[in-house]
Amino acid sequence: MKKIIPKFGKFTNGYYDIVGIIWFGRLIGKCVRSEFECVIKVNEIVDLPEYHLPNDIKPQFRKK
Repeated sequence: MKKIIPKFGKFTNGYYDIVGIIWFGRLIGKCVRSEFECVIKVNEIVDLPEYHLPNDIKPQFRKK
């Protein structure tokens, strides 16, 4: 039930800031800050999992 309700906003993992939506366990949005341009570029559209693995306790991206 928790994954059905979308979360909007700015999310970060310390290296990347992404403005977007977390919905059904996926973070979909646009990168606004990147520490490693060779991996994810600024203004790039991303579709990333909320958790590294399904059994992780902490999400890899948290709301800023």
